[in-house]
Amino acid sequence: MKWIVTFGALAIAGFVSVAFPARAAALAAYSFNDDGFYTVVTRGSEGTLRINDFGFVSGEFEGAVDPVGEIALNDLTAFQVVAFSEETLLPTIILGLGDLSFFAFTPTGGDGSFGFIAASGSTFICIGFPAAFSPACADPTAVTSPAAAVAHTVSSDGVVTAYTSDVARLTLVSTPEPSTWAMLLVGFGGLGLAAHRRRRTGSQALTA
Repeated sequence: MKWIVTFGALAIAGFVSVAFPARAAALAAYSFNDDGFYTVVTRGSEGTLRINDFGFVSGEFEGAVDPVGEIALNDLTAFQVVAFSEETLLPTIILGLGDLSFFAFTPTGGDGSFGFIAASGSTFICIGFPAAFSPACADPTAVTSPAAAVAHTVSSDGVVTAYTSDVARLTLVSTPEPSTWAMLLVGFGGLGLAAHRRRRTGSQALTA
């Protein structure tokens, strides 16, 4: 009787977890490092355009991330980027692109906005702390492959910035959901019940 009650409780728990799976999103900060080709165009006081090329971009972003699936930087709440010049003759330019007081961020891009868009053939690697301990970056060497290239324009206080960049498409680490654990428990419970019945049948045959 005790085995029947235990098995029934496990079966009910499995049904509930399958019917109502828990998929809580995690709100956390993530860091990233991206090697690629970036162009920043600034307009000088005399009206001339200055073009600086960058080969390394790193920064941080934060947002609510589902346990399983894909996310994109332009879907998240905030981010910032620090771009370092590849040329030694050019001064290092730091762009605080997550500072909404200077750049008006919108997911769609266009004039007066900034967006991370996938660049063909590029790679994206999660690095640093706390990225290595975040749901999206349990494997710090996880690399994804974006699909298409787009350039956005940001204008503020007479500065025109053209930026071609990558999207942060992270393949998140899949963790077992409650339904999976419940089904395992049901399976083990069934095996235990079968073993118990076999043992009981064997002992009855010996005493007969």
